[in-house]
Amino acid sequence: MKSDSGGNSAGKWILISLVVVAILLFLCCGGCALVFQAGVGEMGDQAKLAVEDHPLMVEHIGEIDDFDFSWGETIGRAGGGQTRLAFEVSGSKGSGVLSAIVDTSQQPAAVLDAVLEVNGEEFELTEE
Repeated sequence: MKSDSGGNSAGKWILISLVVVAILLFLCCGGCALVFQAGVGEMGDQAKLAVEDHPLMVEHIGEIDDFDFSWGETIGRAGGGQTRLAFEVSGSKGSGVLSAIVDTSQQPAAVLDAVLEVNGEEFELTEE
């Protein structure tokens, strides 16, 4: 008696194909995420350089320990025309959220507008 392994073989090929497609999708999406994260990291570095010595930053945050991009805060501040990136900032004196409009059309990127929010109070970080 001969067993019918044709159906079993086809099932294995379908499973292998699905696994390969899943791996390719993961690599593609992961690659895009890494590129995006690198870009946001560069904008964050420029934003940090632009505001770290601002008197209001020094007064409320102090010396910056952490300056991290925040998806949640950025999405929460979406709308109004220009994209405002949000960064969670903490330092020697306190912590808050910095939201900034970053112009990437020039190199290095420039911060067009920045607002620091600490304990529900907002501070406009204008050029001194």
